[in-house]
Amino acid sequence: MGYVVNGRRHNVEQLHIPTTNITVNADKVAERLAITVVEARTALADAKAAVEAAERAFKATGTESVLLQDGTKVALVKQQRRSLDTATLKGLLAKGRFQRVSRRVADMALVDGEIAAGRMTADEVAEAITVKDVVALKVTQPKR
Repeated sequence: MGYVVNGRRHNVEQLHIPTTNITVNADKVAERLAITVVEARTALADAKAAVEAAERAFKATGTESVLLQDGTKVALVKQQRRSLDTATLKGLLAKGRFQRVSRRVADMALVDGEIAAGRMTADEVAEAITVKDVVALKVTQPKR
């Protein structure tokens, strides 16, 4: 069996491949990797901006959901997010009651627990709770 090297045919026994030591420039490798990181972050930022723009446009259509041919579902999810104003809550409750519903700051789960247990009412703490309506876009892709 023969090989062609530089246009000449050689037998395996005649084939001689010179070897050379290669020195890797670690600074250049690091520089190239840094450039790759910057390019990837730029691409990611561009992609995030494109996603945000597309989501805003989809939300503006008022369409509740769309099922694509590949089974992917894009749907609006409407929810409410609550947040607590710790200073206001502290002013509304006695010290012992406030300590039961806070750690360093007021904790919504602890407040809900106290309300569920009947130790306080939602009206007592309503002034400290802010409810924000949120519309999120949910994309559900089928398993592949």
